Amino acid sequence: KGFMHCGCFIDDVLLDFYLWKTMTITSRHPTDATLMAAKESMLGAAFPPRVRAFFVEAFLFYSHLTLKDLYSFNFGTADYDKKILMLQ
Repeated sequence: KGFMHCGCFIDDVLLDFYLWKTMTITSRHPTDATLMAAKESMLGAAFPPRVRAFFVEAFLFYSHLTLKDLYSFNFGTADYDKKILMLQ
């Protein structure tokens, strides 16, 4: 109980899913205008279970957030952003 069929802790999978659905990156290329505006999400990319475990551990340790913090508020609202910043 508490683990996925792959052996991953379900909380790790839920955090991975949250980041997969919400995170985007923007290119930091300093001179190429087409690259400077490039944005990309994690859709289509998945962490192998072992990498996920390391990433989740680092995220939780350095952000001081919990899975409950991320899923407990109204994502995308100013109140959500404020609450997450205060918790960190």
